[in-house]
Amino acid sequence: MAPRASCSRSTGRWPAFTSDIDGRLVPSIELIPSTVDVDIDVRTVETSKTVPVRPVLTGTPATGFEVGEVLVNPAVVTLQGAPDLLSTVTEVLTQPISMAGQRARVTATAVLALPSGTRLSDPSVPAPTVSVEIREEIASQTYLVGLLCTGQPNGSACLPQLSQVAVTLRGTVNALTALDPGTLTVLLDASGLAPGTHQVVPTLTPPSGMTLVGISPGSVTVKIVPPPSPTPAP
Repeated sequence: MAPRASCSRSTGRWPAFTSDIDGRLVPSIELIPSTVDVDIDVRTVETSKTVPVRPVLTGTPATGFEVGEVLVNPAVVTLQGAPDLLSTVTEVLTQPISMAGQRARVTATAVLALPSGTRLSDPSVPAPTVSVEIREEIASQTYLVGLLCTGQPNGSACLPQLSQVAVTLRGTVNALTALDPGTLTVLLDASGLAPGTHQVVPTLTPPSGMTLVGISPGSVTVKIVPPPSPTPAP
């Protein structure tokens, strides 16, 4: 936008003096009156600048929730002011918008904190709307979980050489906190294993809404013990 000029008037009383064609003072000439009243029109050149709006968010959402995507519409505003002032402006902040205790999306009409000496180029433009996503916080947590053999030959015993493994699940903080590790079971598939010692990969089906990050260790030693031989009849 082309620069604009705003006008103001400056009035004052100034001493009168005479000078020659070269601008040198001529003290031999006395002026009466020795002061004069002067009115000066002062013109200040203004220009405009378009900068982004940055929302200022304060406070913390409810436990287990976090701030997600933040949208501003419109995302920019155009300021009017003196060029030297606008040259230092890179963004316009909003007045603080509280996120304290929130569990769902927050939408607010922003109040702009305009830099000193500037104003909106078009005051009729609607104030920006700020939309803040509040989503459940995602995390990972590790639990100690017991082992259960499945599929071992009929009559044979399957003996894991560990009592527990470490299971890491990923999900919302609230779901992980509420989870009872006692409801989890890590399975060791002993199908088709002959008597003796074997390495078996543990498996687990995660609860609904969670994902399995990993099981440690990645294999478990199991011992397959066949059923005792029948005692011969006397």
